[in-house]
Amino acid sequence: MNTSIRNNDRMLDVDTKRELMLKTPQSIIHIRHQISLQQYKYWILMLIAFKEQDGKLREENSDFYYIPRSTIEERFGYFPDKRVIWEDLKALKNETISMNTLNKDGQKEKKGAGFITEWSVTNSYIRFKLPTFLENEVRKLGTPDMIFSLLNWNIFNDFDGKHEAVIYKLCRDYAGVKRTPWMTIHEFRNYMGVSDKYGDFKSLNNFVIRCPTNIINESNVSDILVEPEYQREGRKVVALRFNIKMKLHETEQTPDPTSEITDVEFKDTAFEQSHCPIAPSLQIKYREQRTDDEIRMCIDEANKYGDRQERIGKTVNYGALYRKAIEVGWHEGALKKNLRVQHQREAKEQSEREKIQKEQKDNQQNAVRSSNRDRNYAWFSQLPEPKQRELVHEFVSTQPKVDVDRFKKLGAKIAPFTLFLSEKYKNSSGTGNCIST
Repeated sequence: MNTSIRNNDRMLDVDTKRELMLKTPQSIIHIRHQISLQQYKYWILMLIAFKEQDGKLREENSDFYYIPRSTIEERFGYFPDKRVIWEDLKALKNETISMNTLNKDGQKEKKGAGFITEWSVTNSYIRFKLPTFLENEVRKLGTPDMIFSLLNWNIFNDFDGKHEAVIYKLCRDYAGVKRTPWMTIHEFRNYMGVSDKYGDFKSLNNFVIRCPTNIINESNVSDILVEPEYQREGRKVVALRFNIKMKLHETEQTPDPTSEITDVEFKDTAFEQSHCPIAPSLQIKYREQRTDDEIRMCIDEANKYGDRQERIGKTVNYGALYRKAIEVGWHEGALKKNLRVQHQREAKEQSEREKIQKEQKDNQQNAVRSSNRDRNYAWFSQLPEPKQRELVHEFVSTQPKVDVDRFKKLGAKIAPFTLFLSEKYKNSSGTGNCIST
């Protein structure tokens, strides 16, 4: 598929363009495809044009919707060659669209035809038709049951590579909950349109994950920071998700500390670990029910539960989950668990201390016994030979046969004999310092 190359002679000043926020159905945001980034940008502009023109009388070719040349110049910074536009639109028609793969709005995946069904190109307009099912999705915008996403066109259009643009689009949609759902590596490949590329994970990670996220994070216009998180089975990576943080640009003003709680102040409150914004009125209500520490524990328990649900592929409504956790009092279970863990830890520490003390005492006693055995044997060795034979005869005559046999086999240094000599040494020296071995 062909993509256009920017013509510097016809480039417009990006700073003069008004900021465009794109509101699109979430089922359209989460699509998988293999079209190029330039082609995808054309399609986004077509969705906007359809929403603006739907139901209104169009002067000519009224069965077609259109994008004026001026809009393309404003959004792209130039007007591509007509032949390049033709090839890009042909690719949009031929590529099969697969929608809503992440099922964030609870809908099953839908499949249709091409991204567009018909098109024409003139020096002044791009005219097009969308598939019927796609028109129906766009018409749902603004209805109460439609979940939608906002994208900043100037940021999205700033990316030159498809992978970083698609990852930015995905992560920007989930910035409110600070992380995307888990995707298996197979699902991620399909979502990024690289199911038949980058066969080994090392290449996939380098070219489709790490490099694009680095570009997003280092971009001067990007409003988010993205970090991939991997799930492993042994050493093999089997799934991933992206953790997301909002950037604070130097041009943004520091919030007034006396104003209502904002996302910027979020990190300094009891709601620090929440995965979605909690309205100030709800924060006040929750604080009337629980202390800050109890709220933190409730949110932490809710996050653990939500994470387990996401790992098995379920969608989690964290706002409702936090409300239930705080109202029911999930902190109580956490307190009991923490107390049980603390008692177990204290018992283990006490057991370790007692073990160390016993080992120290045993080592000290063993050292004394060893010293006494050496002393008793040295005393015995210095006795006259007749006295030695007398003590040996007494030992052989009075001690158990098993000790006598050991003496005959191993000699005078065995413990039973040195113990026998302890009493003899004590009586001969007149001291009471000898410790039995």
